[in-house]
Amino acid sequence: MVKRIRRRARNSQNGGSGSGSDAPYEVGYRKPPSGCRYQPGQTGNPKGRPKGRKNEATITAEILNTKVKVRTGNTVRSMTVLEAMLRGFADRGLKGDTKAATFLLDRHARAQAGGDPANIVTTPEEQEIVDGFLEKYLKNKDRDEKK
Repeated sequence: MVKRIRRRARNSQNGGSGSGSDAPYEVGYRKPPSGCRYQPGQTGNPKGRPKGRKNEATITAEILNTKVKVRTGNTVRSMTVLEAMLRGFADRGLKGDTKAATFLLDRHARAQAGGDPANIVTTPEEQEIVDGFLEKYLKNKDRDEKK
């Protein structure tokens, strides 16, 4: 014969936590016992993201601004990686590489524009995209105003 063991009923005063502490509040879903809560000043991820972590833009800026020594003719000059790369594009463009020349001239045109979006010439494909967006935007705006 199997003997049944009765379990003790939980005390409703301590919220049924079973910890034996007399908590003056109910312990349950999203209400942990006070001993298990985070202490003031303590976070859930104590290590967290390391301070000073560099993002991609910072890393590329550091790489492009690194000084390197470049031999031009009989002289050795110190210049940034970006300057050396642009000089390489210029040299290849002078030798007949049209892609390198186009790239360098495009960069020069953008630099001359001063970053002012009003001075940058848009291609016909870009203008079609802008016109399509404006058309949809104006239709939606008119529809919203009628409501």
